[in-house]
Formats: sequence, structure tokens, C-alpha cells
Amino acid sequence: MNYITTRNEEKNITRHDWTLDGYTLTIIKYEDRSNRITIKPPLDAPELCVDDFREDPAVEVNWSAIGNVNGDKARKYAAKIVAAANIAETFQGIIEGMK
Repeated sequence: MNYITTRNEEKNITRHDWTLDGYTLTIIKYEDRSNRITIKPPLDAPELCVDDFREDPAVEVNWSAIGNVNGDKARKYAAKIVAAANIAETFQGIIEGMK
């Protein structure tokens, strides 16, 4: 996992970015308002969502229907869902640790 932190010139906003298997979790911490949390997925991967307006934000896996596919394509996409679920758990731990 890669981790990068940056601050603005006034030092009142800190951006934290974690990248894991193509997914990027970004937490922007402000001194004077609520944190912003976003997750960017890699191309053609299940989406990870987080509602940062909730008191306890939860990372959730969201996937769109891929239509009718053969068994091989279904298994490959199922593996991506399992991988996304594991990354969601990792990112959830990071979010809880940043409170």
C-alpha cells in the first residue's frame, strides 16, 4: 500500500491518499469543517462507496450488473468483487483510525 500526505500553504487542510491494488482512498481533513472521504476505483472494477456525511462512515462495495456472461467471465468478475470487499475492509480500518 502506498501512502501520501500533503498540506496546503496555510496548513489548515491535510490530504491523505492511500493506494491499494488500483483503488485510492482520499481523506481530506479540514480544521474548520467535516472531513471529506472519497474512493476512486481502477477501471472495470467494482466501485467502493463511502457516505462521509454519516456519523460513522462505512465503506461499501457497489457493482453494476454486467449482463449475461459466460461462466469464465462471471468467475473473473466475482474474483474482483471479493478483492474489492477485502480492500473495503482495509480502507474501513484506515477511516476508523483517522477519527
